[in-house]
Amino acid sequence: MSQALMEELESTATIGAGDNSVTNVDQELIKQKFEEHQEALKTYLEENHSDASLEDILGGRDIKEESYSILPLSLPYKVVSVQKEMDALSDSYRQKLSLKVEDMNSWETSECNYTASIPELGSKRISISYVAATEEDAEIIQSYLPEAPADGSEINPDDLPDSLPAHLINVKPQIRIDGEVKATGDAVKMGTKQSFQMKFSSPAYIGLPDDTINNEVIAGAQYVVTLDTGRVSQEELNHKQAKLKAIKQNLENKNFSQVQPETITGDILHTIGLAYFAQLDMFNKLLAQKNKVKSTRITSASITAVDLNVSYMFGQPRTASAGGLYIDVDRDLHVSMGSSGDEEQVKAYNMASGMISSYLEGSIFEQTFGGEAVSTMHILNHANQQGIPVYTINQENVDTVIPELEYDSAKKQEFRNLINNGKEITVPERDVTISGWSGTGYIVLNPDDGIGAYMISGGLNGGEYTFGDYMNEKFLSTLGQNIAISLGEEGIQRFVGLFSSSLAIFIAPISYAIQSFILLDDMSNPHSFPYVFPLFLTWSAIILVMGIAAIEGVLTVGATLLGVAIITICGIWIDYIIERTKHLYGKIRKEIVMFLVYLFKRKITENNSSPLFPLVNG
Repeated sequence: MSQALMEELESTATIGAGDNSVTNVDQELIKQKFEEHQEALKTYLEENHSDASLEDILGGRDIKEESYSILPLSLPYKVVSVQKEMDALSDSYRQKLSLKVEDMNSWETSECNYTASIPELGSKRISISYVAATEEDAEIIQSYLPEAPADGSEINPDDLPDSLPAHLINVKPQIRIDGEVKATGDAVKMGTKQSFQMKFSSPAYIGLPDDTINNEVIAGAQYVVTLDTGRVSQEELNHKQAKLKAIKQNLENKNFSQVQPETITGDILHTIGLAYFAQLDMFNKLLAQKNKVKSTRITSASITAVDLNVSYMFGQPRTASAGGLYIDVDRDLHVSMGSSGDEEQVKAYNMASGMISSYLEGSIFEQTFGGEAVSTMHILNHANQQGIPVYTINQENVDTVIPELEYDSAKKQEFRNLINNGKEITVPERDVTISGWSGTGYIVLNPDDGIGAYMISGGLNGGEYTFGDYMNEKFLSTLGQNIAISLGEEGIQRFVGLFSSSLAIFIAPISYAIQSFILLDDMSNPHSFPYVFPLFLTWSAIILVMGIAAIEGVLTVGATLLGVAIITICGIWIDYIIERTKHLYGKIRKEIVMFLVYLFKRKITENNSSPLFPLVNG
């Protein structure tokens, strides 16, 4: 079915000269064929295996427990040699993560650094946030915010500032683990570009080199690192959902002393990161199990952030306004092997998994908040819908295709360099516009193993997000000034109560969406059948076969068609989640704006502060 579908899509699409590009792929045809196959499978399973779970049909692995009344005196396997004996595992045998934030233009050693073992960090929330450096800086921020009306009426959102004077405000970076401050850096101007480094270290005997990842961060924004140390479990999602529900319940019951803005901030951003990895792990697991591929995740990391837009004059920050909500997946590593020894099957798995991971980088925001998102796969999807040719460039056609691209010389040279290094590139002919966002995205694929990098404008390896119309622009702009605000118990009890119902409503969609992830993760849960199973069984089978067809060169534009198919099929599931949660979005009223403005009015102190969560327009 899949190969025939690919050929039918190719026959109806617009194919460029030399078979170098494709556009106008019929996504409705993909959706139709997919739903027909899914419905047939669903009917068969309901009639023949109505009590089956995902695990019953796909299979799974369990730990076989053995109980002994007496501890055995010998090991159940042959010991070849003893390298070393120790009372406790030494530090050199532990995987570690080192974090460092420093000024990009300073020669001095940064004091804002922290190192911990990977088991110690586990699934904890790792935050990079900024606090006002002094009370004077706090007063400057407060002076730009409107006063509450004396008659007790609501603040008009139109009175909120579009930006803050970054050149007048100093902030300090902080590294927090589950809200606990582990390190604080030196003061810098708000809007200053700083370097954030993550260094992953492994024991020498493993043979893996240290992996250092550098990112540019903006002073005044907020960033949360989420680790996936093997697989995001159902228990982790249950725990995170319980925390969000507890916040919501405390707000509804007016237990304001139990509510801290930093918890809201960190848990929401962390939840987005966990949900991304949970879905990707779930998709990979089903794809691998169905298609005889064994895949083991190596410690991976994403950065979920609320960024700032900063205007500069002579290289110095002048004003700061709302940036975007985005996810940047810097490290998505796993080792895959075909159980049958078929490397082409592994290559197809890697190719499909990479495309899915890119799509999820945008869709995770759509599922949680609604609206439209941006990722490499979203960009290619919109290019197809807008009739923009999507090219696959390799060493054979690079001289023909590069002149056709409408990018500057630097970008074209970047593409040439990648091609010269043996990579293949899939890219639209020109920039793509998505809900006011304009830019490009492209896949850099290693044709030998199917592993690729999925890039969008600015070098970001991830996704951005555009909120729907229910978010007020002034509200977004003000909350983009992501400065830490001090809230004592008095402040919480005085102001949270004014808008507790609206804030509780805001948390509801996030908590509700997680329930879908939890349900899908439990393969032994019969309630995930019959809808979920046929969807993903059909999905994984079609995607893998299409991936093999693309890699084996069955179709000249196979990689592009595969990408469009993945976008369409994933979209069916994403639409399902959004449909279940979108009714909650419309309940978010401007009282949330008022609530958060009051929080901003509280005095900022260096030693007692909590970052707020701003929803911003990407």
